[in-house]
Amino acid sequence: MGLHSQVLELKKALDDVQRLVLSTPYVDSIAMEKALSDELNTLLGAEEKFLRQKSMVQFIKDGDRNSAYFFRQVTDRQSSRLFRYFMIDKGKSWILLRVSRLN
Repeated sequence: MGLHSQVLELKKALDDVQRLVLSTPYVDSIAMEKALSDELNTLLGAEEKFLRQKSMVQFIKDGDRNSAYFFRQVTDRQSSRLFRYFMIDKGKSWILLRVSRLN
C-alpha cells in the first residue's frame, strides 16, 4: 500500500472517529481520535517530505541541461521571494514605495 493511500485511509478513519466523538464523547473515543490524529500528522509529514524529494529529483534532472524549464523555475522562485511594492498609510493618503529585493 502506497503512502498516499495510507494517508487517505487514515483520514477516513479519523473522520469516522471524530463523528463518533461528536455523538458520544467517551474517553476511549477521544483517545482514539488523538492517536489517529498523531499518526495522520506523521504520515502527512512523511508524504510532504517524499513529494519535496521527488520534485527536487525532477528539478535536478531537468535542470542539468540548463534548459528553459530550469531557467523558468529559478526565475519563478526568485520572483516569488520579491516584494515589488509596499503601501504605507500616511494619514489620509497611501504612499507607494518600490522595493527591489528583501532577504
